[in-house]
Amino acid sequence: MEKKLTSQQQLLLARQEALRAEKENSLRALGKMWGMDVFTWIDPYPGSISSTIHAFPFPVIWLGRKEDVLSTFIEDESILDQISAIVLYDAHAFTIQDHWLDRIENVVGTETIQDGIEMIKSFKAPQTILLFSTSGEGKTDFRSDFETYVKMTQGQ
Repeated sequence: MEKKLTSQQQLLLARQEALRAEKENSLRALGKMWGMDVFTWIDPYPGSISSTIHAFPFPVIWLGRKEDVLSTFIEDESILDQISAIVLYDAHAFTIQDHWLDRIENVVGTETIQDGIEMIKSFKAPQTILLFSTSGEGKTDFRSDFETYVKMTQGQ
């Protein structure tokens, strides 16, 4: 016979699940790769990622999904001044507003995360932040693949 949980137990379980999900989806620091500080983020909200980019002390190379990047630009165009490169890993062809292009040095679209990483090699610079974000279907696998690549690269 299945034991029924009290309301208090249900609330506690719900809170534990919310904390687990928040930890899994929050910004993660991965250390350095190619002299850049590397971070990952699953399901970033435009306002949160915008605030985070503003708080970074160095220019940002952002490897992310087209939808996440463009929705963040729509919410806060001022972050464009903090970004040195955008690499969209899910859009080899895309449209971006001209006045945004005028403010970002490098904008590239690729079809895969691996292709995006290869492009980043040409933009890498010391005192730069590399931010990888992902959302949608496959997000956990995408982050895991990226983090594995970073760890392998750090070991070299």
